[in-house]
Amino acid sequence: MKPLLLLTDFSENGNHAVEYGYRLAKDLETNVTLCNAVDFAETANMLWPAEAYDALISDSGKELKKLMKHLEETDHNAGFHPQISYQCKLGRLVDVVESARQKEDFYMIVIGAHRKGFARFLLENHSKSMMDTLTCPLLIVPQKLS
Repeated sequence: MKPLLLLTDFSENGNHAVEYGYRLAKDLETNVTLCNAVDFAETANMLWPAEAYDALISDSGKELKKLMKHLEETDHNAGFHPQISYQCKLGRLVDVVESARQKEDFYMIVIGAHRKGFARFLLENHSKSMMDTLTCPLLIVPQKLS
């Protein structure tokens, strides 16, 4: 079976969606790819040197490795254990996902539901952007789903 693409922004809800997607992958007996997009549009109001973006990508990679280690260390059940890979790229989430899909055919993309409240008016609603743009299965995991 094709792997699942699990998206996170490292928020509590984003990581919860990754954990849910990982459990789903175990049930489906398929592998997973963790993915984070370093969205330069959200930092556009700041003037950053080019090296700062390299540091953001590096930090993202470190966080994805920590999340990968957490998934592996908490997977104590018998049976299938998904292989985990990861990728982080600079760009809008939709563009990063489309780039990943050009390299690999994913069975499904898993993302956490967008946060509620005033912050959603300030930042792009990634869940809605994904629904509007993608032409593949997309699972949006609500905050309280266990």
